Amino acid sequence: MLDYKTAALNARDLGRVMRGFIGALRIMRSLKPDIVFAKGGYIVVPVGTAARVAGIPYITHDSDVVPGLANKLIASSAIKNAVAVHGITAYPPEKTIVSGIPLSAEYNDTYADRMEYKRRIGIPDSARLLFVYTGTQGAQSIDTALNVVVPSLLSRYPDLYVAHVFGRLNEQTKLHQYEGIDEEYRSRIQKHLFINNAHEFIAASDIIIGRAGATSMAEFAAIGRACIIVPAEQLTGGHQLKNAQLYEHQGAIKLVRESSLPTGLEKAVSELLDNPTEVQALESSIRSMHTPYSAQKIAKLLIDEAQK
Repeated sequence: MLDYKTAALNARDLGRVMRGFIGALRIMRSLKPDIVFAKGGYIVVPVGTAARVAGIPYITHDSDVVPGLANKLIASSAIKNAVAVHGITAYPPEKTIVSGIPLSAEYNDTYADRMEYKRRIGIPDSARLLFVYTGTQGAQSIDTALNVVVPSLLSRYPDLYVAHVFGRLNEQTKLHQYEGIDEEYRSRIQKHLFINNAHEFIAASDIIIGRAGATSMAEFAAIGRACIIVPAEQLTGGHQLKNAQLYEHQGAIKLVRESSLPTGLEKAVSELLDNPTEVQALESSIRSMHTPYSAQKIAKLLIDEAQK
């Protein structure tokens, strides 16, 4: 049976794309740009199509392992397809450029002296730091698991400290997390709703627990720390899971599925705390996936292609 509501919405969106195309084409013919950079999102479909019609070259860029639908629709006519890391096979090899993901300057310039950064964030030099950083929105499933896991880890590893960032929307979670834990253990936990110096916490870390957002992964790789990644598998197209699987295939992270929480998370952390050699191997592997000074590389790519 025909779904009239869906058909009406599709017709509406097609009309919006056509209006966007006409507006973009008008702008292209007025400004006459030398080149167009398509970073993704629905807006690049009318813009990329208009650039093609106007004879203006364009370059796409994807942060995730799996290209977004918008970039897929316009990729074939792009002169280059820039991607975040090696191992992405979504585009023809002759057009694929590994450009990395632009990061703020701190990630390119951070000197990764772990002891120095431990002092900056108030962690003893002799301690090992487990840093929980799941993005600005946080991750309730990971928080819930850690309510069980962290007390057990702190009792088994006397040198372990935890810095846990909950995300802007999780103030109540932060207030009640680790309630009832022994005072001795509570003194080894830092709870933060939000931080603006994530690069310092990453550099201070011995182990990171995080999500598989493309920018977060790039930040971890830039400084080079052992990561346990729990992807948000429900997000569009399963892109976080695919991001994590590519890193795991390169030996750059430990992947833990949400379905295995909390035991899978405790097992992964314990294995790393008990095996410094594996920690070092993960650090080396994830660091090798970093493309430094990505913004400069993309700018140079645009300028070089425009000059052609």
